[in-house]
Amino acid sequence: MFEDKVVEEMPKLINQTEFEYYAFRLYDFWDEKHYREDKFWQAHKIYRPFLVCHIPGYVYKWLEAPQYCGRFPCNITELKGALSPLRVKYFGWANSQDIEKSTKGI
Repeated sequence: MFEDKVVEEMPKLINQTEFEYYAFRLYDFWDEKHYREDKFWQAHKIYRPFLVCHIPGYVYKWLEAPQYCGRFPCNITELKGALSPLRVKYFGWANSQDIEKSTKGI
């Protein structure tokens, strides 16, 4: 889930023509207001592609692995990309009651 600013910012990102992908920081939330940051967990300091424009004719290459092969083709970072200040909130580590609270009205 993106932070609330996504409502006004996402149209700008998807309607521009300069970049083929945008990378965002992913925050692992424990509950609605707290995310993990300690010496072992600093995933939110790394930008990862989460928004990619489909390019007809581009040869997408997937990681061939028996388990997790990624959410996007492994060669999309060869395209022209940009970093976005928008933050992605991940609630997979929060308890189910907190997840339900945080997604009400979506």
